[in-house]
Amino acid sequence: TIFENRLKKLARAPRYQDIADWDRLIDKHVFSPDKLAGFDMVNEKSSDRIEEAIIQYGIGLVILDSLSMSWSGDENNNSEVGNFYAQLRSITERTQAIWLILHHTLKPGNLRKKDAIMFSIRGAGNIVQQSDTALIFEPNTESVSGEREITIKIPKTRTDKEPSDFVTALADHDGLYVTISFVAKLA
Repeated sequence: TIFENRLKKLARAPRYQDIADWDRLIDKHVFSPDKLAGFDMVNEKSSDRIEEAIIQYGIGLVILDSLSMSWSGDENNNSEVGNFYAQLRSITERTQAIWLILHHTLKPGNLRKKDAIMFSIRGAGNIVQQSDTALIFEPNTESVSGEREITIKIPKTRTDKEPSDFVTALADHDGLYVTISFVAKLA
């Protein structure tokens, strides 16, 4: 997959040359749709396979890229989204794994200026309501640093303090290695 190929390319960078078997490690520990053909988180066989992998390899973070590619449900249906989250929660209870679910926002023309940023997330309200934290990444059109900047908005978090939105800068050092630095807190 694209992700695995990027990891392998990164692993060939000079700073990682002391580790000779990166390709084998990536093949063994990165699970992609190619390796999980027919993967569907609400399908018992698929969810059992991912849970077995989490346990076998001691995986602490599972990244689902993207929500729509991780299950066969209707992202506009609150009940189906609820079932999806229930499946993730049950696996988390047994494994302590954390889920990072990548999802898409509405196309810019589908959002009115007065709508809250939370409503820019595509699909049923349960996508945000049942998540612990929602982050929205947008290009920062008012760059301060001259580098590629990303505005990170936080429409939802389950904490006692509401964090501020902020801007980060991405600096590309050698075509493979990127640093992320804090630029500014947004009011």
